[in-house]
Amino acid sequence: APPVLTDYLGAGVGGVLSVGGLGGASHRHGLVADSVLELEVVTGAGEHLVCSPERHGALFHAVLAGLGQVAVVVRATLRLYPAPALVRRHCLYYPGLDAYLADQRLLATDGRFAYLEGQARPAEDTADGWTYMVEAVAAHRGTAPPDDRTLLGDLSFTASETEDLGYAEFANRVAADEEVLSATGEWFHPHPWLNLLLPDDTAASVVTGVLTDPAFRDLRENGLVLLYPLLTRTLRAPLFRRPRGEIVHLLALLRTAAPGTADPMVAANRTAYEHARAKGAVAYPANALPMSPGDWREHYGSGWGTLAEAKGRHDPHGVLGRGHGMGW
Repeated sequence: APPVLTDYLGAGVGGVLSVGGLGGASHRHGLVADSVLELEVVTGAGEHLVCSPERHGALFHAVLAGLGQVAVVVRATLRLYPAPALVRRHCLYYPGLDAYLADQRLLATDGRFAYLEGQARPAEDTADGWTYMVEAVAAHRGTAPPDDRTLLGDLSFTASETEDLGYAEFANRVAADEEVLSATGEWFHPHPWLNLLLPDDTAASVVTGVLTDPAFRDLRENGLVLLYPLLTRTLRAPLFRRPRGEIVHLLALLRTAAPGTADPMVAANRTAYEHARAKGAVAYPANALPMSPGDWREHYGSGWGTLAEAKGRHDPHGVLGRGHGMGW
């Protein structure tokens, strides 16, 4: 398996590489894009090329996390590793955000778990109306299971659940949710998602602000909130933007719009983005989020010139990636 997998295996490989690709192993291994050894692409100028860090290196690095602006990915070669047969999955519950974030920082930094994610879940009996769940997974060899006391003994959770799963079953676990949502019709409704990368020092205030915002109240009924840590030193693709600091947090607000309700949700995404950006956050650009050319220049910062140069060379007529509104 690749060192990092996205949570939903139905996502297209080219699209994942074009945004970078985050998953539960990103605290150890960075982006899905960071495991790419070679790309076969067709550029906006019609060139069919094979590129790698050593061959057409500038093009290679402009494709990875480049939002499809310079080339279409035809084939990708990724580094692989031997996948475990089994995993042990721990769900660890916290009534408060501060303790949750503290343990997530610890687990991301020491890397004791192969997979580390987490969620905010609605609750009626906590101070802020939410409870927080660390999802931590260790490889399991059957005859030599993980030492739970060593892995969990220094953490401050108040409740837990543990299960052993086959690796393939765990990796493809979202398929069951897809079947349910397809049966109810929700899978085919608009999904105005918002994904943000938050600096560690402002993460708590941004998360609290969003989760108490009436514009995001529907997250309590039919949404999913992901909240988990990443280490910036592992996120290596040059065009991938990340906030300041050693530790950052992905905040993913995943909700479904009933017919006629998508526009207000997109507007709320924009408001939340502006609030988070003022506190040092950047967008993880797999979003329903209006962005102006000025927003994109600010997003890419010092990397804007690199992307613009690659765009001019490999897509001179601007035929690729128009939907992002970069204003080429």
